[in-house]
Amino acid sequence: MKFSALAFLCAVLAWACAAKATILDWNCNNDGDGAINCAQTGWWWNAGAGEWDLDIRGNQFKTPGHMLMDFTTDSGLDPTIKAANFVTNDTAPYFTWTGYQVDLTLYTDTALTSSSILSAAVTSPGDWLPPAITQPTGGAISPTVIDGKTFNYEYTGAIGFEGGTAIGFGGELDFNYKLTFAGATNYYAVQGMTPIPEPASIALVLSGLAALLAMWRKFA
Repeated sequence: MKFSALAFLCAVLAWACAAKATILDWNCNNDGDGAINCAQTGWWWNAGAGEWDLDIRGNQFKTPGHMLMDFTTDSGLDPTIKAANFVTNDTAPYFTWTGYQVDLTLYTDTALTSSSILSAAVTSPGDWLPPAITQPTGGAISPTVIDGKTFNYEYTGAIGFEGGTAIGFGGELDFNYKLTFAGATNYYAVQGMTPIPEPASIALVLSGLAALLAMWRKFA
């Protein structure tokens, strides 16, 4: 009996340690300023990986773009979220991307007991370098009301991707990241998306501006 009771207690403790919060509702869309037209194409529980997966797909026309996400969990336990992004380069005037900066801001109703970016990677093209990850930090802020909910804490982190094969106009950059956090139940997140153009693209734009300025001076 003692052995059975001990085995049962160990099983309960193991279940408690492995338990994760369930995401009850998740909304994700762009901020409507025209920089991107990305939107979520679905989110689901990935039982094999023990994580919640989110797909974000669309086009980027300007920089920076912003995805807005709000979600609610059933407890303060730590869910793991994997956000997979598939972004087509439609930036004018035809920038070629050689890097990509993702800035993450997370607002919560109560203080987090933990938060971490577990991993990040570019999945296509396959030759981009391992990213530079800045882990989330933050704390209390003045009460901020977003979409009718009050948030009292703010945390920020960042992921810096760089190539690799450049992403030309019409090409697609596929990347993902995983993060985990604990301590709150109401969350609002902003994913900032900033492509980094190659120097040649910048030089082309500058030369075009210089030509326009010269023409203006000629006819002024």
